Amino acid sequence: MKKKGCWILLLVAQWLLASYQVSVTISKNQATIADPLILKVIIKSPQPVRKVQLTQTDPSYEILKEGDLRARQLDQNWVVEKDLTIGFFRLGEFTVGPFEVTLYDGQGQELGTLSTRSIPVSVQSALEGETDIRDLKDPLHIGGNPLYVLKYVLLALLVAALAILGVWWFRRRQRRRGEPPAEELSPLAEFEQRIHRLKKKQLFEKGQKKTFSLELYRIIKCFLGRTYGVNAPDLTSTETIDFLSRVENLERLKEDFTFLFQNCDLIKFARFNLPEDLYQEVMQRLQGVIGVYRQRAREAAAKADGEER
Repeated sequence: MKKKGCWILLLVAQWLLASYQVSVTISKNQATIADPLILKVIIKSPQPVRKVQLTQTDPSYEILKEGDLRARQLDQNWVVEKDLTIGFFRLGEFTVGPFEVTLYDGQGQELGTLSTRSIPVSVQSALEGETDIRDLKDPLHIGGNPLYVLKYVLLALLVAALAILGVWWFRRRQRRRGEPPAEELSPLAEFEQRIHRLKKKQLFEKGQKKTFSLELYRIIKCFLGRTYGVNAPDLTSTETIDFLSRVENLERLKEDFTFLFQNCDLIKFARFNLPEDLYQEVMQRLQGVIGVYRQRAREAAAKADGEER
């Protein structure tokens, strides 16, 4: 009895599978590299098929485009079609398929799996035999020497270069005419300007005390050189102080410059850490020095006015 039931189930399964049919065709069996081929899968089913899944292990082609599923009813059956655009990117003899085609209904339930036949495809080179690319027709002969136009090209480049130089020279001349001659700052004005820029850099506040002392040292040396007509940058601190003791009568100035040079040398050579209070005294002494030379400038201007009158 059990044997009889198994035979009945087997016959029913064979009948159901026989009611499903699948076939596959290709647009052509000979192609060239990257030549698009249309692979068409046609399925005959007794009930609607909403999804088709094709499986092939290790395909030798690339799927370039996959079309939508098309279904139509024919008598008591459904005919479902699906197009795939494929391409080969290697030369040789290949096989498309066989495919395992799995069918699904509208609810995603699997209806069954069918197998297709394989299709041979030959992929050949687009070149003629094994030769390289050749001209479709003979090259057109053009008479004359191509170097004939070279002199005209060089002449055009020369004219363009002269035009650019002329525009540049004209603009530069116009700028020079429009700019008033720059007046040289007096030694005191330059000294005040450089001290102001040094304070604005905030080197002491940033912890760059050695850089601060080096810049201050150079500013003071430049000011003394311009004021007294001496090559102060080539003198040491001691030589500069000795020079001031001979040419300067005001003791306050001698003391202030001595204090400034000594502290600059301590920071430069002895790695002295300039404290906040000493930094403030340095800035006060600089203001005192500037005040003395301002007073002298005013007295000199007043004396010059008196002599003119």
